[in-house]
Amino acid sequence: TGDFSMRYSAEDGCNLLEGMTTYKNKEKATALTADAAFSRENHYEGPNVEDLKETELIEKTFEFLEAQGISTELGEYVHKHVQVLEQQEYMNLLADLKAMSA
Repeated sequence: TGDFSMRYSAEDGCNLLEGMTTYKNKEKATALTADAAFSRENHYEGPNVEDLKETELIEKTFEFLEAQGISTELGEYVHKHVQVLEQQEYMNLLADLKAMSA
């Protein structure tokens, strides 16, 4: 069976679908190797979602996400959590650079 990924953001109660990609099999979508990551980065991501506003694709996608338990609230939580993790990694980088220059 195939799989897919989405670039999706939820902030301040607003859903934003940024793009979608389909894969022929789950392995291509989820493998944690450098080759797989490179392949995903260079995989066709579909049309610009903004160009699809006149279709029902965006609304149907959000209905699908809601049915899977992926709500705006969950999206906002993940977004905020990722921001905290990014800040922690940045602080670790600065500490490493400081230690290297001492």
